Amino acid sequence: MQVLNSLKFRVTAIVFIIAIPLLVLLYYNNHYATDMVVRQVSESNRTFLSNHTEQVHKTLGDIRNYLGKVFQYEPEFIELTLHPEESYEYVTAKSKALNKLTIDLGYYNIVDTFLIYNAREDDLSFVTLTNYSRMEELIVTHKEKLLEDSDQYVGGPWDVLQASGSVYLYKVITTGTDLYLGALISLDAVMKPFDLTSVSRDWGVYITKNNRLLYQKESFTDTPPTPSFIRTWPQEESVGVLRDPGGERANYLLVHEYVLEADVWVSVVIPERNLLQGLTFFRVAVYVIPVVFLIVVLFYFMTVHRLLFKPIAESVAGMRKLARGDLSVRLRDQPLNELHVMSDTFNHMAAQIEDLKIHVYEEQIKTQQSELMKLQLQINPHFYTNSLNILYSLINLQKNDLALKMAQHLAHYYRNIMKSDQTAVIRLSEEAEHIVNYLEIQRMIYPNRFTYRIRIPERYGSCAVFPLTLQPVVENAIVHGLMKGRGAFHLDIEAGPDPEAPLHSYCITVRDNGKGFPPEKLEQLSRDQLLLPGSVDGRVGMRNVYHRLNKYFGDEAALRFENDPSGGAVVKLILPVKGCNPSGAALPS
Repeated sequence: MQVLNSLKFRVTAIVFIIAIPLLVLLYYNNHYATDMVVRQVSESNRTFLSNHTEQVHKTLGDIRNYLGKVFQYEPEFIELTLHPEESYEYVTAKSKALNKLTIDLGYYNIVDTFLIYNAREDDLSFVTLTNYSRMEELIVTHKEKLLEDSDQYVGGPWDVLQASGSVYLYKVITTGTDLYLGALISLDAVMKPFDLTSVSRDWGVYITKNNRLLYQKESFTDTPPTPSFIRTWPQEESVGVLRDPGGERANYLLVHEYVLEADVWVSVVIPERNLLQGLTFFRVAVYVIPVVFLIVVLFYFMTVHRLLFKPIAESVAGMRKLARGDLSVRLRDQPLNELHVMSDTFNHMAAQIEDLKIHVYEEQIKTQQSELMKLQLQINPHFYTNSLNILYSLINLQKNDLALKMAQHLAHYYRNIMKSDQTAVIRLSEEAEHIVNYLEIQRMIYPNRFTYRIRIPERYGSCAVFPLTLQPVVENAIVHGLMKGRGAFHLDIEAGPDPEAPLHSYCITVRDNGKGFPPEKLEQLSRDQLLLPGSVDGRVGMRNVYHRLNKYFGDEAALRFENDPSGGAVVKLILPVKGCNPSGAALPS
């Protein structure tokens, strides 16, 4: 979903939404122009073919009617059936008939030969415009076929005769009196008008009958279409473009017309590429323009990426770094005025935020130092009051040795306090010395009831802690375990690695054998409810320890409370080992 809402995706989508319809329109216009050219040429060739086939049809019909009229109205043809071959009348009538046919042969110049055959006398005569002996051989050879296909007077289409490499249309009629009159027409004469050189450089004209190729007239500069391609063309379609499966060319325009008089189909074939020579530019443009478009789009996106998308991505990355707290991030200068203003404004804003954060941090440090001083002042009077009360009791009991010893412990304790300022930290070993002084005082007060043990390994003795960090914890154990109890009381203080994170933290455990924490108090302490500001249970020292650890170490420190299963309370201070330094450490400024 983020990708769909990005600027790069939307700009790209807009470009393609605009460009794709234009490319589709280009392809459509090209194919439409090609189709229109093919249609126009097809219609032109169909008209050309229709006119010529109609003329052929009319000519064949006229010749057929002529043969019928000769039989009906010319007396010399009738006399041939009335006289024997040797008679003068027969010879005269035959001579007149041949003279008439010779004259009419000049009128019907498409006809090659007129023939007369008297079956009763077996007399065959003909007049021809071609080679006489060749035609005589052809007629004699195929006489039976010619007579077999004869019609009674006028009727039926012309028939086809293929002989000696030539193809003829022939029509023979008879009166039923053993006299036959016929005409032969060479298909070369019929197809003479079908010259398409002016239409196309390559062309072909074909005559078929019953899917059989009878005649072809071609003018191709290279391989012509296969004959089967012409023969199998559907007769119900007069115009079309088909692929020749056997030829080298791809497509052909084919137009054909039916000649009823001859019962044949006349077909015209023109290669489609010849028709589209005038559209070469458009055909090339269809393939070139998409390539040019892709190059332009690629260049466009490279430019837009360099000038717009990349600077915006850098700005977004810089804003994210700034949001994560990296105030040192700066944007590089941009060439575009708008982006230059944006980057310059961002850099100025980041610099101001960095300065503001430094000032705020300094104020926070000052506030923390002030709060730490207040907390320290809260602890010192509290311990001081307790110490004076104990010393007063010893003097009142005239236990001078113990009072002197206690005074020495108090002197050592306060001397160490005065050696450091209120915000400094001390080594854990020094804090342990303070605790020893305090516990010795308590042991002098309760000589038979109180014992203690402190184990601080050398590796943790140099760790930094606040002064009086352990004092409130130990004092809390003494007050609630020793002073309020009646039996022997033992206190154990030990430092060791934190079981949960031994490489990063260490644990100071204060354990006693008293009654432990009441369940409701333990639950409240576990949730830090009694350690928050405003709680009124009297745990000022413990609350101060909690807040000092939190301010100095943050989440790396913890104060935990629990009851020992064998009896007694357990308090654990979790501190980071990074604060361990043999020379001591100071709070960060």
